Amino acid sequence: MSDHPEPETSARKSRKLNEAVMFSSVPLELIPDILLRLPVKPLLRFRCVSKSWLAEIDGPDFIKSHMRRSIETTANHHLILTEADMVDEWNMNRYPPTRMFSASLDKGLGQPLKALSNPLISVKWTTEILGSCNGLLLLQNNGQDLVLWNPFTRRYKTMPTEAIDTPTAPRNRHSPTYGFGYDTIRNDYKVVRIIQCFPYDSGLTEACEIKATTQVTLYVMKPYGVKNEDWTKVLTVTQDAIPRDFFEYVRPLMYSKSGDKLLFEETFQRLLWYDLEEKKGFEIEIGNKPPAFLVEVCLESLVMLGEDDSFDGCDESNSDDESHGIEDKKTSG
Repeated sequence: MSDHPEPETSARKSRKLNEAVMFSSVPLELIPDILLRLPVKPLLRFRCVSKSWLAEIDGPDFIKSHMRRSIETTANHHLILTEADMVDEWNMNRYPPTRMFSASLDKGLGQPLKALSNPLISVKWTTEILGSCNGLLLLQNNGQDLVLWNPFTRRYKTMPTEAIDTPTAPRNRHSPTYGFGYDTIRNDYKVVRIIQCFPYDSGLTEACEIKATTQVTLYVMKPYGVKNEDWTKVLTVTQDAIPRDFFEYVRPLMYSKSGDKLLFEETFQRLLWYDLEEKKGFEIEIGNKPPAFLVEVCLESLVMLGEDDSFDGCDESNSDDESHGIEDKKTSG
C-alpha cells in the first residue's frame, strides 16, 4: 500500500488548514460578523474549532442574528420538494417511502436536487409538510405522527399528540387542520390543531367547483398590527403570459433575490419564474425532480429544538449526494 494519503483526505486536510490560517489572521472582533454571512453547513463544521466558537454559534443571539440577516438579504432560502403520493398498484396498503429534496435559490433552481433524509420515512405511511417557519418544518404522516424538523441541522423533535374528544352524538369529523408559526411575545414556536365537527343530520353538504380562468390576481396583506391593515393588489398574471396549462393550479411561492421575478408552483409538476417587467413566465428545467411533488419555501437556519431532539438517522454521505434523483428509486420484488 502507498504511504501517501488518498487525494480526498489530503484535500480535506488542506481545506481545514487554509480555513484555520485564514481565521488566525482575522481580528477577533470581526469573526462573528464573518460567521453571520455563512450558510449553515460550514457553521456546523466550525463549531469544532474551539469552545468559544461553539458557544458563539450555538448562542441564541447569534442564531437570531443569522436568521434575521438571511431574511433581510433573501439569502439561504431553499425549496423543499416532497414526492407526491403514488400508491403501489400491487399492494394498496403500502406506499413507496416519501422522498424529500431541496433546491437552493442561491445556487439557482436549474441545479440537480439534493436528496434529504426524512425522519418519518415509512413504507406504510406517506409524509406531508404541514408548515414552514424560520427553518423548521412541521411534518406529519398518515399514521398521525407529528414532528418538527430542521433539515439543515438534521435534528427533529417528536410532537405529542392527544386523542380528540368529540361529543357523544354521531358526528361527521374532518381531518385535522394544522397551523404552525412563531410566537414573538413568548419566543416560542406553536402548533395549532383545528377539528371541524357537525352532526350527520345537520343538512350540511360540501361542493367543489373548478372553473377555467384566464387570469390570476395576487393580493398581499399588510403586516399584522399595522394601522388600517388591508389587502393590496400586487399584480395580475394573464393566461397568454404563461406556457401551457398554467392555470389548472397555481401557487405563488416567493420573489427572486433581486425582486424582479416571482416563483410559481404549477399543477404539482412544474416550477416557473414570472418576470414582473416582461410580464412573461418560463419553466425551470430540473432534470431529477419527481414526476409530481409538493413544495414549501424553507429558510436555512440554526434554530434548535431543545435537548431532547434527535438526529434524523440518515447517513451524512447519503444526505450530501446531490445527484440522487428520481431515477435512483429502489423497488422491492
